[in-house]
Amino acid sequence: MATEILNKLDLLSDASSAYFLENNLEVEKYFGSPEVEVLPIEIIKYNQPELFDKFAWRLVSPNQNSITRLVASVPNQGYYIHVRQGAKINQPIKTCLMTSDDDVSQVVHNIIVLEPSANCEIITG
Repeated sequence: MATEILNKLDLLSDASSAYFLENNLEVEKYFGSPEVEVLPIEIIKYNQPELFDKFAWRLVSPNQNSITRLVASVPNQGYYIHVRQGAKINQPIKTCLMTSDDDVSQVVHNIIVLEPSANCEIITG
């Protein structure tokens, strides 16, 4: 099923500079490039905790409301996108976080870092 969705969303074509696909809270595929790093947030949290601590909850307080408290309590879902300084990304970065089961809730914290003079488009759904 994931392959069908990837093809339907055109995630694997040359029209993507990078992509991230998560299905029912399981990361299925992700791809970056020399100018764009794309990783599951759990890799950043556990392998580079100083990076996670630097950017997580920088714009919104984890105690802002019941939703942010819930997301902060299970911070291992979502993606990390880092666009390097001066990068001019011509093709969009595409992300898709989907559920195909009725009993799955998406509780995600995404981090996007766009360095100075970098330019990109992100399509998410």
